[in-house]
This record gives sequence, C-alpha cells and structure tokens, in this order.
Amino acid sequence: MALDYLMGMLTKAMEKIMANLLPKTGQTVEYYPGDDGTYQAGWEGVRFVDNGDGTVTDNATGLMWPKDWTDFSPYESRKNWEDTIDYLEGLTLFGYSDWRMPNAYELLSLFNPGVRPYNTFAIFTNVEDLGFWSSSTPSNSPTAAYAVYPQYLWTYDEWKVDLFYGVPVRKI
Repeated sequence: MALDYLMGMLTKAMEKIMANLLPKTGQTVEYYPGDDGTYQAGWEGVRFVDNGDGTVTDNATGLMWPKDWTDFSPYESRKNWEDTIDYLEGLTLFGYSDWRMPNAYELLSLFNPGVRPYNTFAIFTNVEDLGFWSSSTPSNSPTAAYAVYPQYLWTYDEWKVDLFYGVPVRKI
C-alpha cells in the first residue's frame, strides 16, 4: 500500500517535471476534449534565442545550433554516417570548435508538429525536407543509424553507408 502510494506520487512528480521541460506545441484550439489544446501543457518562456553570430541557443535543451542550414543541406554535402560524424566534429564555426552530431532526440526536438512547411521553429532558416543523420544507433542493428526526416516528424534506421545530411550541435 505505502509502495503504491509512493510510486503514484513519483509518477505525478515526473509528469509535472517533464511537462515543464518540454516546450508547448503552440496548439491553442481545442478540437476534442483532452487534446493538446485543452491542456496546452509544456514549458513557457523564450525557447530559442538568436545569438546574433549565426547561432541559435535552445534554452529548453541547453544546445546551440547554426541558425542557417544552407551549408548543411546541399546535395553535394551528403555523406555516410561515419564521414558525417568526422566532418561535424572537425568544424570550427562561429568561433567554436566543439561541434558534434546530434542524437535523434536532440534533432527531433527542433521540429514543431504545429508548423508547416518543414515543421521547424521559425528562427531557423533554410531547413530542407531532407533526411539528417543522428548519432543514435538502433540497439538491434549496429550497422544502421537513425536519420531524422523533418517533413514526416519521424526517424528511420538507415544503413550507415547511405548518404544523408548532417547538422552540427554543441552544448552551451
């Protein structure tokens, strides 16, 4: 009995913490009782800050991203997974040299299901409807990695030898 009560309290506390860490989707209309428009749960505040130097800081995740993705999505920039990691980790951009490939959750956090086209938050420019490599590898398939597709808001495991795009991220 006491354990059930404690687990229930812990679950409620975790739900409250997660609701405050995850950003709101922006849906304000209630289409059906209990949908996102009903509760409008999530973190409120200035999520993205344009640093004025070509970078954007995400206050919800503590990550820094390039604002303009033009250089990371031309057809010629596609690379296999390992080459993409090496390329991103070798970058010196905007005075920083500690860039890396984002994991699948970090990359997906940039895409807002309430915004079209491309589903990205408006602060980012030139984000194409393309597959972007993540650093995440499926546990059952070490020869694959997750690619994130902004136009579908999903990930798919792709062979690491395939050619996709990469965008850098760094921890602030």
